Amino acid sequence: MRPSPSPTTLRQPLPPMHWQPIPGKIALYQGRTRAQTRIVRILAEAVGGCMVVEAIGKQGHQVRLTVKQASLREPQPDLFG
Repeated sequence: MRPSPSPTTLRQPLPPMHWQPIPGKIALYQGRTRAQTRIVRILAEAVGGCMVVEAIGKQGHQVRLTVKQASLREPQPDLFG
């Protein structure tokens, strides 16, 4: 009879923690082109894996956009923060 494997040999490593966009946080939106990359504030979660975000438009006014959650990335850490 074989000895049963110890619990430590069966333990799988935990998957890395992925950043999740949460309403109220700042995120980096990566559009189709490099020019469409901008920093946005997440306002709410919409239907179908989309998020409602707020950004500064081309004329300097605040605009609300609905973007896919997969297009949002964690912003780089602040140098002085």
